[in-house]
Amino acid sequence: MIYLVAGLSVILFAIGLRAARIPEMGIAALAVAKASFAKLSLPGLSDDERERVARDGAVELFYRFLGLALRLTASLVPPAILAATCAASGLVRSEELAAVLVTWPFVVLGVIACVATLLRW
Repeated sequence: MIYLVAGLSVILFAIGLRAARIPEMGIAALAVAKASFAKLSLPGLSDDERERVARDGAVELFYRFLGLALRLTASLVPPAILAATCAASGLVRSEELAAVLVTWPFVVLGVIACVATLLRW
């Protein structure tokens, strides 16, 4: 039963990443960084204009970081609810579930599930 709960938790997290549109947000953040760098490399900008471009890009990237962090946290809610419910009902012990989730097979399963979900497989 513990392996079923652990597997479902990993799958729920992967689905949560996709539902939170994490890849799109990451791509948008990279586009902001690339655009800011391109503006900074323009030869005709004064030091004040470069500073403004750098500051504006940094502020936008910070807000995108906060959005990503909040969405990643939200992606953890469904598996946490599943784990807490199963632990409260006595199906699994939370210590044992945590121990299973950090073993190599489940780490690899988590990476595969997240990559597959993010690539829309």
